Amino acid sequence: MAGLGGLHVCRHLVSATTRWGRLGLTLVFVLAGLLAKAQVSLRLALDADGQTYNVYMRSAVSYSGRSALMSTAQVTLVVPHGLGAERFGVADLTSPIPGMIWRQGDRVDAPAENPERDYLFFSFINNSSPTVLFDIKAGQDILLFRFKRTGPCSTPAQLINNKLDEFRTPNSKGINTGNSVSILGAGGNVYSGNVGELPTVQIRTSADSACGNQPLDLYADLPPATPVVAYKYQWFADDQPISVQLDVPTFSYVFPNQAEGYQARIRVKVTATGTAACDNQLITNTRFVYVKASPNAQLLYTGENCTPLPVTLRAQSVSKASYQWVRDNQAVSTANQQSFTATANGVYSVNVTVNGCTAPSSTVRLMDVSKAERTLVSIGRVPPLVAGQPVKLNPQITNASSFTWSPADELSSAEVADPVATPQTTTSYTLTVRSDLGCMASDTVTLTVVPALFIPGVFTPNNDGVNDTWLIQNIRYHQPCRLQVVNRWGNTVYEASPYQEPWNAAPNGEPVESGLYQYVLTTPYISYSGSIQIIR
Repeated sequence: MAGLGGLHVCRHLVSATTRWGRLGLTLVFVLAGLLAKAQVSLRLALDADGQTYNVYMRSAVSYSGRSALMSTAQVTLVVPHGLGAERFGVADLTSPIPGMIWRQGDRVDAPAENPERDYLFFSFINNSSPTVLFDIKAGQDILLFRFKRTGPCSTPAQLINNKLDEFRTPNSKGINTGNSVSILGAGGNVYSGNVGELPTVQIRTSADSACGNQPLDLYADLPPATPVVAYKYQWFADDQPISVQLDVPTFSYVFPNQAEGYQARIRVKVTATGTAACDNQLITNTRFVYVKASPNAQLLYTGENCTPLPVTLRAQSVSKASYQWVRDNQAVSTANQQSFTATANGVYSVNVTVNGCTAPSSTVRLMDVSKAERTLVSIGRVPPLVAGQPVKLNPQITNASSFTWSPADELSSAEVADPVATPQTTTSYTLTVRSDLGCMASDTVTLTVVPALFIPGVFTPNNDGVNDTWLIQNIRYHQPCRLQVVNRWGNTVYEASPYQEPWNAAPNGEPVESGLYQYVLTTPYISYSGSIQIIR
């Protein structure tokens, strides 16, 4: 069972000595005082049927008689993780050794340390009567047990590596996961490792710690293989994938920045593709990297880029920080205070360092120009427009030779100073101008657009409930407005200011005759005129 260890071994030894009598008890305590030497290895082999697994033991030392008694053993297999029909199961668990009974009861599926693998625990306790006893010959493989796999095989099963497996003891489940083999003649656990162990991958980093928002180089180191094996590498941070499968073992990752430092769990999954699914090797490892908080570097400057120099730049205050001012990507000697006076043209920024983590600020480009050389732009205010109504933009510009409007939608040109705009909806336009010296200025204008009117050309005021009034759609957006309707002799038959309610062709309760009438509709934006046909 999972959790076999020294306590179980001692209990079994005491039970055994009770049967042997006082002489046996003396022998047990003598042997228990000896240092058990690691001399027994385990080997896992898959038969040609692709389903039968065999677990062998091989000892470097021969034991016979009572010295060969195996008191307890635990074998842990690491298998592909699966659910339902994809789950790696065990059937027909047997041992060819007379009287030896192995049990597979415990398993841990997808532990936090290695979520792509499941762990199966097989245990043997030599408490039968008579005691299971067989000679152990040095260098000879002894088949301890075999079983058949149920479910598919996507990657090979393997014996756990007590020292390097990600789920090794201690772990998140608080159980003993390792392999162990206790032989009486050796005085305890003599397990030394596994035959044909998969190569181990080690994670190296370009630094012992990382800084938030800054890259750290990650390396996956594997021993050379013969023949040469082509590996695929995928990286994870805090159980989230941060790379696709890569052909190279190196990857650069930028850790998220947090206000306080934190431990990041870095994991690499290495896959070697074999000739069959069960030959696809999967090797993983984990390393923790401390990520220090990077400072918030801000350059505070609200003045113009082209301005008479000198000007004073200032960095936002950060506790326990040091500052380094930079001009044109070169550190300015002795400029390591929170403020700095710029006296020459250039692109300026400040590097802020706290606890070994340096963060650069945004940049500001300064150019020494006289007030007369300053580049200025002012678009001014544009009155509201009706959708689709053209308006020419006439900004006031000083010392500029190139012009860029954004967005370019519904402009006659985005690269002239005074384009014609015909927006269909309310839109904000920004004009950026640049001088021959490289000085820039910008301004933004919002064109407020109201929906267009729809003025019907005919209506039928016959009280049948259909089209009985002259309904001008969207008129509420064009207030205050004035409407005048005249007959063919020029006499006014209807007038309203403001015009808000649909006309029913019956001014003062007296219906007007059928016929063609002329109208003038005056709104705050546009004046409309045309004819309206009344049919009764």
